[in-house]
Amino acid sequence: MPVEVRIEQTKQGSHLLHLVARPKVPASDGLRITFEPDRLVRPIDLGLGEDRRWLGIAVNYIEIAPMARAAADQVRSGSQLENRDGA
Repeated sequence: MPVEVRIEQTKQGSHLLHLVARPKVPASDGLRITFEPDRLVRPIDLGLGEDRRWLGIAVNYIEIAPMARAAADQVRSGSQLENRDGA
């Protein structure tokens, strides 16, 4: 399914992603979200302690809700939407 994406950098330096997905047919088995980072790193390799786990993405929160057409149009046009972390 095609997904429209807009990425903003917040004042705190994190990234806020706005995504709009429009499935052609409602899924009968629920919603699935997959993150596929380009690369993984280990904190130990960056000189950040002894942690040898391979890490690739940090997620603060995910909010999922049906989107009214007007709000979807704002996302497509790049209009400012409410940002929970003050950006």
